[in-house]
Amino acid sequence: MISKMAFRNLKRNKGRTIVVLISISVAVLFACIMLSLINGMIESYLNNYKNFQYGDIRIANDKFFEREQYMPIKYTIDESVADSIRGIDGITDISKRIKMPVLIGVGKESESIILFGVDLNSDKKILKLERSIKEGNLPNEGRTCIIGENLAKKMNIKTGDSILIVGSDRFMSLNAVKLVVSGIFDVDIPYFNRKFIVTSYKNTQILGRLGKKVTEIMVFTKGNYHKIAEEIDKKIPENAKAVTIDKSGGMYVWMKLALIIYQFMSVIIIFLGAMVIVNTMLMVVHERKREIGTLKAMGMTDREVEKLFMIEAFYMGTVGSFIGVIAGGFASYSLSKYGMNFSALFKKVEFMFNSHMYGEFSIPVLIGMFFVGVIVATFVTYLPVKSEVSKEVVDLLER
Repeated sequence: MISKMAFRNLKRNKGRTIVVLISISVAVLFACIMLSLINGMIESYLNNYKNFQYGDIRIANDKFFEREQYMPIKYTIDESVADSIRGIDGITDISKRIKMPVLIGVGKESESIILFGVDLNSDKKILKLERSIKEGNLPNEGRTCIIGENLAKKMNIKTGDSILIVGSDRFMSLNAVKLVVSGIFDVDIPYFNRKFIVTSYKNTQILGRLGKKVTEIMVFTKGNYHKIAEEIDKKIPENAKAVTIDKSGGMYVWMKLALIIYQFMSVIIIFLGAMVIVNTMLMVVHERKREIGTLKAMGMTDREVEKLFMIEAFYMGTVGSFIGVIAGGFASYSLSKYGMNFSALFKKVEFMFNSHMYGEFSIPVLIGMFFVGVIVATFVTYLPVKSEVSKEVVDLLER
């Protein structure tokens, strides 16, 4: 009886019903879009940090960890360590790497950059190098390199050009190598595109006079990387240690703090969406004060009037949230496929942020937002209705 009456009320007052549905739908849609972007941004940065900077586990000299912000090359480990741990269960990839701050020269132009010596066999897949090549080819084990698109434009470098690279070796004296640019890459990270040259780690060994040494070995795993790190520690030299990504120090702490901030922002976004629904439902109840008085005068109890309004709110919350979630699902799916271009924003930022920010398409988030919309719309109606039905009929019917 009351359910049918609630449905008739919604059909009879189509204008008001449509306004409420739009308000609920827009609130849920906006929350879905923002949560998609925030979750996508967090996932993107964590992936970049893992793939480009740390791995799941990083093996290096004890002293290297103390001064790693300076990219020291005198604190090294033997590259054979990588082979000694390769058989440990759970390890999927191992990459030997050396980063060196260097100066490059082309004609009369020079630029301070980072020479990134990578394990071409492993990092071709980890860093998705093949997919990032815009012009030319990947480097090989010879004296070749690839250069970021932004750096290439700034220095007017083309494929086939030779560049002179000068840096300090492990004895703190100058050394130089000449590399041929085999390709130009764009990894969709502005900082990496303008500051990095990628080559085989063997070329950085030559420049740094490191022999068969590397500065760090990245280990990528499946499963419990803490347990794998314990196994690795048993097989590596005493002057080296294996550190898991969650114990990587300052940068990881910054990311965890950012994650907390983003999660707090998510709560605020949901709260703002809920407040839109709250204000809409309060307005609806206030406008129907005389209707409440009429229903009470006709013999309906306070509880029946409350139930009527709650059922109406439930219907509108369900339909409005469903529309908002469907629209939010399409929007977040589109963001996950095509993203948004933030290249102008991150043009001079020295962090591994992608210039294209992709959203996350998450079914649990969409389901969660549907229930948030329904629950908020339904239960927020109770208090104003309770307040109105407690009044005398005469007071409710006053103009």
